[in-house]
Amino acid sequence: MSISSISQREVFPSNRANAANSWSYKNGNPTVVFDINPQEAYLMSGTLRLNFKLRLQQSAGTTAAPLYPNNHNADGTGAVEIRQNSKIGALSAFSSITITNSRNQTLERVLNAPRLAATLVPSGANFTSYANELQLECGATSSDDAQGRKQNSEMDICCRILAGCFLMGEPIPLGGVGKGTDGLQIRLNLAPSIEANYGANAAGSFYEVLNPSLTFQVGIPAGGQLPSIQALPYTSFSSYYSVLSNSDETQNINCGLSSVISTFSNFVPTSYIANETEDGLETYTLRNAPYTSDTQYAPITQYTVFKQGLKYPYQFTVDEASMIDQNGANFLAEGYTAQRERNFLSALQPMKDRVATLAGNISESGLGVAATLDENQDRYNTLAKHVFGVGSRCDGLGVGGTANYKNASFSHRFRSDLNGVSPNSVYTFMLHRNMINYGAGGISVAN
Repeated sequence: MSISSISQREVFPSNRANAANSWSYKNGNPTVVFDINPQEAYLMSGTLRLNFKLRLQQSAGTTAAPLYPNNHNADGTGAVEIRQNSKIGALSAFSSITITNSRNQTLERVLNAPRLAATLVPSGANFTSYANELQLECGATSSDDAQGRKQNSEMDICCRILAGCFLMGEPIPLGGVGKGTDGLQIRLNLAPSIEANYGANAAGSFYEVLNPSLTFQVGIPAGGQLPSIQALPYTSFSSYYSVLSNSDETQNINCGLSSVISTFSNFVPTSYIANETEDGLETYTLRNAPYTSDTQYAPITQYTVFKQGLKYPYQFTVDEASMIDQNGANFLAEGYTAQRERNFLSALQPMKDRVATLAGNISESGLGVAATLDENQDRYNTLAKHVFGVGSRCDGLGVGGTANYKNASFSHRFRSDLNGVSPNSVYTFMLHRNMINYGAGGISVAN
């Protein structure tokens, strides 16, 4: 690949919503569509950004007459508590991302996108990131107090699109058959407000996305022509949903994927989903009902990953039973389960630019943290808001290896202290390689 020059581009939605240029699930325009035409150029995917204003509103607000939250009674007229997840902020708004080409062939469809972001963003950032660039990138602060104050007014957002084909930062040729993807269409589906907003006064609240655009760089190849290619590899995410209730449970996923790089899962009490009083986008540890406190921990004592019934890619069970202690009459407390954490973060490492993490001793167990914190410390980062997950990495040596699940099932076994009557939702994501092939019939996508 030879690039002779770089050009800056900005594109606007091809489905303009209304005169106010605002989109919202409540007002019946929940899809934002961007078209990038086929052209003799490379999309420099590492520069792709989605830009917009995000506005939270009370139920009586309108686009013309906004009625913002009043988190923490900031203006002294009476608190109106409405906010979004403090780890991912504005990314709570996009329920799914679909990427196709100009022939309407699907290259990637990211379902449960906020749950994916809830793992990817905090696991690849630290306290300093939340104090600086992440407040600009996705309006996230990592502090419930600060998040409330920030969302008392409009937020300007300039965020990445968390799809696998963009996260590696590779140049993507946009040419026609035999030269690239044949253009791209990026379709962003907005989440229902009850899934994105939460708080004591969130009933009937909603959010709006205003003035969205995409900005990116394109690389112009030498001679102004893309080279001919026979195939184009790229990465993507696939997602799967299940529910975990029992203390010893094995779940099977028949994904049909031939080149899986890594797999990871996060958890939330099922009753928190689409619950306006609870943050359904937190990545909690497993909990028993009534879920209201970390004293209802149901720690994962053992975690095992299988391929077609055999342990793979690890030939051992992650056993953290020694890190589980009795805490009070009937509750179990979890120490820092380092081996589980190591495997989880290793599953995320193949993605580009992951050099820092919020996950660790403070976020996952609170060991060594004072029982009470002064106000300024708590506002800086809300402690015990977990970045919890489990995972496995097929490419353990970092040499590009993958696992073939085309004709083999993926399974993972959870042994925990769940009591059998406390459902916890499990969101599992697989990062895998796909291939665009070119032939006499045109373009085909293989995964």
